[in-house]
Amino acid sequence: MQGVLMLVFNYDRACRVGEAVGLAGHVITLLKHGDPQFKAVVNLLEARGAGEAAVLVIANSLVSYQLNTRGEEYWYRFSEYFRDASRSVTPEELLAFMSSTGLNTRLLEQKKRRLSAFFASSLSRRLNTDGLVYCGDLRGLYDELTGLYGGGYSKTVAFAVKMYWYLCEASGLKPVAKGVPPPLDLRNSLLLCSSCIAEGYGSLEDCVEAVMSRNRREALKALQVMCECSGLDCLELDVLTWLIVGVLRDTGFDTQGSRAVLRERFNIEIPDEILREFSRCSKRFNP
Repeated sequence: MQGVLMLVFNYDRACRVGEAVGLAGHVITLLKHGDPQFKAVVNLLEARGAGEAAVLVIANSLVSYQLNTRGEEYWYRFSEYFRDASRSVTPEELLAFMSSTGLNTRLLEQKKRRLSAFFASSLSRRLNTDGLVYCGDLRGLYDELTGLYGGGYSKTVAFAVKMYWYLCEASGLKPVAKGVPPPLDLRNSLLLCSSCIAEGYGSLEDCVEAVMSRNRREALKALQVMCECSGLDCLELDVLTWLIVGVLRDTGFDTQGSRAVLRERFNIEIPDEILREFSRCSKRFNP
């Protein structure tokens, strides 16, 4: 496979897609509460309380990459495993879950170091004492986590803050997410390519790989533009894009089929304009 030699990012197009996304801002709460990952957080919160749930949610988020299964299945199995109060909230127990289930076995040494750093930090101890302490300052949590891992943007840290945001909401709070960047994960990268925001030659897979590697800075800027033009915080935007793009991908970017799946799965109607804008370039790349 030749790969994409160069991508061009269209920020005006990013704003246009963001404006379309703004049309569905009213369904974000419904989407969020229907997200299997939100349900997994609720499961942990009910079984372990806010302190232990916060530590578990953030620790697991920090190693939720290069999985051997879909994220939805992984988080469901994780929450079921740690519902058992006899399971200790330790890096050793998380590693036991990851390896024994076979769901998260790649880059284990790297993930072991990430877990060790988090559990050894004052942040972990603070959360264990008061699991909801950062609900009013998610940006502060993001800054502390990035500082723990050397500074700079980290998609896993952004994802960890999103999952903690879910914990705050599941506890009945209204967390402040202003200033937290979006996770530049596989689905958001796919969105940038399939919606004509990032354009180049090669396959759709080549575009996604380029977005997540050598074009990360431009990709993050494009996502930030989407957030601004949608009128949503980036974590709110990510709820919508992550779930919708997942369905579009599974249906081969069949907009009508995706609309039906979203209706059945979440009991909501996503405007056709959003599905069209998300899929506009899904067939344009060379196979």
